[in-house]
Amino acid sequence: MDDLGTWPAPLSARGSTPEREFDRQVMDELRSDPEALKAIGGVKGNVLILLVPILAAAVLALAWLQWRASGSAWWLAVIAVVIVVAALVWISRVKAVMSQAHQVLGDHLSGSVGYGVGVIREVELLGTEGSDPEVPDDAADHATVADAEESGHPEESGGQDDFSSVGARLTLAVSPVQGVAFTAKTVQRYATLDAMRLAAGQHGPVRYLRRSPETTTAVETRLEPEAVQKIYRGAALN
Repeated sequence: MDDLGTWPAPLSARGSTPEREFDRQVMDELRSDPEALKAIGGVKGNVLILLVPILAAAVLALAWLQWRASGSAWWLAVIAVVIVVAALVWISRVKAVMSQAHQVLGDHLSGSVGYGVGVIREVELLGTEGSDPEVPDDAADHATVADAEESGHPEESGGQDDFSSVGARLTLAVSPVQGVAFTAKTVQRYATLDAMRLAAGQHGPVRYLRRSPETTTAVETRLEPEAVQKIYRGAALN
């Protein structure tokens, strides 16, 4: 898609510091919304999740005492049935509650997170170490060590810099799917060769929090191609 003017994808789309920071901002947005918290707290089935183990424990205690007193194998069968039924009911309720909570979160996010198409206006390469003001030094060091361990190639050069990636600060003109256009800055990390290819005029999907789009915009890398096409169409029609 590069021949169509789309920008190269940044590194570590999942689990990177920009991704975690955006997810943290979304959760902060959720915590500050009393209606969303009330909806999650009122999800049907919460009471059963607590009630089923308590009732099952009470029945099991009584059945155990009856078995100790009579020695009848019938009470062992009762105990086995209670355990199986309680486990099945509890698991089904947990799945149902999680599904309902996921729907509530989705409804909240649809009103809090916006999408659009960003066009690069300016590119500033930040270097290979300590250049990203949003990433603390100790976090960057831990990420480097973790990446080395996961890849099976631990660092052999001690404090030497890793020149395989570089940070880039992008100034973007954003055309949202809903709302008015705005300008935003975002910091992403790219493979060095991809960073060198960044240029004004390249474009791609972005996401942001509606309450402060200029300061929360980030390159969107987690959507399927069909969803990206919908964003482009929506931005063009807006």
